Amino acid sequence: MTATERNGKLVITLGQRIDTNNAPQIEKEVIETVNAHAGTDVVFDAEKLEYISSSGLRILMKVVKKTGKPVDIINVSAEVYEIFDVTGFTELMNVQTNAELSDNKPMREISIEGKEMIGRYSISTFYRLDEETVVKVFDPGTRYDTVIQKESENARNAFVAGVPTVIPFDDVKVGNCYGKVYEMQNCRFLLDVIANDKAHLDDYIRRFAKTVKKMHSIEVDSKKFSPFKKNMLEMLPLLSKTLNAEETEKVKSIIENIPDRNTFLLGICRLDLAILQNNEILFYDLGMAAFGHPITDLFIMYYDFGQHGKFAHSTIKEPIKRFTHDEMDLIWKIFITEYLGTDDMEFIKKVERQIDMIGLARTLFLSFLSLIDSKNRIDETYENIKNQLFNYFDKGLEPICF
Repeated sequence: MTATERNGKLVITLGQRIDTNNAPQIEKEVIETVNAHAGTDVVFDAEKLEYISSSGLRILMKVVKKTGKPVDIINVSAEVYEIFDVTGFTELMNVQTNAELSDNKPMREISIEGKEMIGRYSISTFYRLDEETVVKVFDPGTRYDTVIQKESENARNAFVAGVPTVIPFDDVKVGNCYGKVYEMQNCRFLLDVIANDKAHLDDYIRRFAKTVKKMHSIEVDSKKFSPFKKNMLEMLPLLSKTLNAEETEKVKSIIENIPDRNTFLLGICRLDLAILQNNEILFYDLGMAAFGHPITDLFIMYYDFGQHGKFAHSTIKEPIKRFTHDEMDLIWKIFITEYLGTDDMEFIKKVERQIDMIGLARTLFLSFLSLIDSKNRIDETYENIKNQLFNYFDKGLEPICF
């Protein structure tokens, strides 16, 4: 990196590559340079730049926020422009390319043969491609024009809003499936870190709770994310096979009781969807990102640890099997006391009841199809979920207390 003044502007010339290895040093140099030229318009010259990771993009975003002024990036190659475009930086900054761009670039094809599977969530499976990258492979038949593109939009909008997240930088084909490639250089999965270093469990969980709390304080543009509460209400008709009219009204009342907020939600906040990169906790897999009240985000943490895997299917239970029940209880206790900022057990128990109620309502939506057999009979587990949920309702709804 070099810096010069040209025509009253600070021109910062970037090197060939900015990734998680060199991003901390480059950030230090860039911020020091910008501080030394306070009030001066900043221009980044990307003529030499061949690759920039999400860590590098965060540096540019910090400069935009620090200066409070439009920032230009000039001499951008077609390859780097694609990264800026995918991540939303073409909206955040004035990106000027020096190359002809193609609107019909074929999707890259890759193979996962022999690659390590590192997790399975919902409709996708994650594989490690190499030390630097991970691919999320969607199940066959997943629509590219709706589900997959929506996830790209969520990741881009969340990143620009300041959510601590890694972002996919390439869409690929894996056989007859679609995939998204994430940069995971110098990263460790937070759950692995904790499981292998339980002596520092308290520190890791407190940091995770603080990160989640900060994320839940970010107000987002309601036009760029889905309204979680509204979506749940619109999905109520889907439960017509399993709920009668009275039961449907009870679920509706429970959902309507959730306060409205414009704050960011992961959709499902889980410990195994976090990584540690350069000592920073980041989230990945934003397919369910939305906005609303944080209570709708917390039930998986409560079920995984406070309730020892309540309702979890086998692929979810596998990560938490690495902890004893006492360790699970401790993880949840540390998380919720840090998140709420109190160790008042009476208040925490009230919060847990409310989280459980919303979690049961969400579980109805997430699980009802899989809990009905081929003869359209309701599974015993599903009936148990319903009974617990309506037991809460029959005791009287109370205002959400946090």
